[in-house]
Amino acid sequence: TFENKAVRARKGLGQVRLKVSGRESHSGSAHQDGVSANLELAHKVVAIEQLTDYDTQSTVNVGVMAGGEKRNTVPGCADAYIDLRFQDQTSGETLEQHVIDIAEQRHVSHPVYRELPTTEVWSTLHRPAKQPHPKVDALIEEIRVLSELIGEPIVGTRYSGGGTDGSITQSVGLPTYDSLGMNGSGAHSSREQATVASLVARTKLAAVVLARLILNKAPLAAETDQ
Repeated sequence: TFENKAVRARKGLGQVRLKVSGRESHSGSAHQDGVSANLELAHKVVAIEQLTDYDTQSTVNVGVMAGGEKRNTVPGCADAYIDLRFQDQTSGETLEQHVIDIAEQRHVSHPVYRELPTTEVWSTLHRPAKQPHPKVDALIEEIRVLSELIGEPIVGTRYSGGGTDGSITQSVGLPTYDSLGMNGSGAHSSREQATVASLVARTKLAAVVLARLILNKAPLAAETDQ
């Protein structure tokens, strides 16, 4: 649906990469000599995906996976890229640690190659959660009024799981309005769409907001602590 709402707050974002190393071996004549990196990663992915908890607004998504090089070979390598979303910094750090703990658990074993498989982990929380802020609320209200004058009014606010660089600017003390982009739906999917009318309307709105900031004719400049 096309909500046409301003974003008042956002989740924080994190990412994790897992690199699993096993032992390659012919899948027919020497299957018993192989240690499957794919199988090890599969166990970890199932456990990691189960960390998603809609009640606490924490989501985990294994977005990219790759493993092995040939159909007839026990795979000696596999990796995955994982997306984390969380409501606040504490939740993010907890979620990150849970993923790391799962990554460090070994599910596949071999009687000879006991040190395999191994897993390397890289992780970072790269966008803090963007919390509601009274100065941002003031910006939202003023921009809402401008949007009505331009012809495609913003009709309220929403909480978003999407990320923004505005989370970074606000975290260092600059209250930041975001969601000046087109009004649309189906983000990051083959169903993504937006209205031409909103492209025109939001371009006008952005131009007016910037002009008012530059000319210092409205509270916007003061409200953003610039």
